[in-house]
Amino acid sequence: MKTGSCLCGSIRYEIESEPTDCNYCCCSICRRLTGSAMGVYGMVRKSEFSWLSGEEVLNSYHQNTNLERFFCSNCGSFLLSVHALDSVNCYLSLGSLDSHEGIEISYQQFTDSKAPWLELDGSLESHREWPSWIHERISK
Repeated sequence: MKTGSCLCGSIRYEIESEPTDCNYCCCSICRRLTGSAMGVYGMVRKSEFSWLSGEEVLNSYHQNTNLERFFCSNCGSFLLSVHALDSVNCYLSLGSLDSHEGIEISYQQFTDSKAPWLELDGSLESHREWPSWIHERISK
């Protein structure tokens, strides 16, 4: 069991297992979303995720018709994404976890879109766009 929260602590959640498919996303959307060089995400089964407190201050942003992003309306922390085409999984912003023990980044994506000042991790599998296998993993 792992727990996490927003910056101000108003929203808390827990997950029952380790996130999988942990990755760095170097796209321009994730840079704007996080205000940093990249987004850092992990996949979690929806059935293994639960809000513990603060749902009354949880807000969402529909980035497009398929993607909804959840954040704290008090402090603005981005916590989670849900994709309409994936009924099984959600995508956790790994920086919101209380403990990062056991988290291993397995790949980086949208490397062609990276900020020019970012140096990529040469030890990770790199993908210019979405990894070719991502759609196979989405609903498992």
